[in-house]
Amino acid sequence: MKALRFSLFATFLVALALAGCDNASPVVQGGDANISSTEDAAVSIANALSLEGGGALDVVASAADVASDVQNSQGGDSSGCIRERSYDESTFTWTGFIECERGRPDGLFYALFSRTGTFQFLNGDAPVQYPADADAVNFDIIDGEGLRRAPGFSHELLDIGADLNVADIHTELLTINGTYNRAATDTLYTRNAERTLAYELSMTLTDLQAPPGDRHLWRTAVSGTIEGVYHAVITFTRGDSYVEREITKTFTIVFGDGDGDIRDAIITIDGRDFRADVETGQVQGVD
Repeated sequence: MKALRFSLFATFLVALALAGCDNASPVVQGGDANISSTEDAAVSIANALSLEGGGALDVVASAADVASDVQNSQGGDSSGCIRERSYDESTFTWTGFIECERGRPDGLFYALFSRTGTFQFLNGDAPVQYPADADAVNFDIIDGEGLRRAPGFSHELLDIGADLNVADIHTELLTINGTYNRAATDTLYTRNAERTLAYELSMTLTDLQAPPGDRHLWRTAVSGTIEGVYHAVITFTRGDSYVEREITKTFTIVFGDGDGDIRDAIITIDGRDFRADVETGQVQGVD
């Protein structure tokens, strides 16, 4: 059965290790361009993290919203989203479904995606029905689909999953730990070339924190760290030139730079730092 979570879950959700042989950031050369697999991975990871792209932070924001306001959500159709929800009294488990559309199909930015998830509130180790009686919630994503376009970028989601625990749900800052994974195909149209990345990605989230409430608070109030593994087959095409490479990258993500501005995430791969906008997934300094 399909059904939903709630306020943020609605507004936001409107938000592996496979062996590879290329951790040394190989470069594909052609004409006057040098295409770095490290940059490719950074762009792909940033989009898999982003709020607008329905990425990991979108799931985190949804979990935070569920933790604070489940009984006040009415489901139905709002903010470009169709939402449903149901409750299983025998297992104390909510099931939620949401389908959202953002932007215009002919616009620069466009996203269309759906998610199905389950969540169970806990008082200590005992399950309860509502967050008012709970101090934590287990939140899982069990299925999802999605399409996304941005300038020079397109994305098709193939698989997604998450297993999160939200603690401290009645305090000023929620604390979220758990795992997140996805498989997708990204196509980058840059430097007069086309690159397609068919990838699998896994993340471990450690002590991510933000206040409950509107998902947009997560643009400026995220702390914590993420570690992960990114595996991709990259196809590079320019004119008659064609190159295919397989890469595996480990990465870390931290939020902000110590000056109070936490809108950016710092993604570290191969010893390089990339600054990514947590809302849009755009990476500074990468075409």
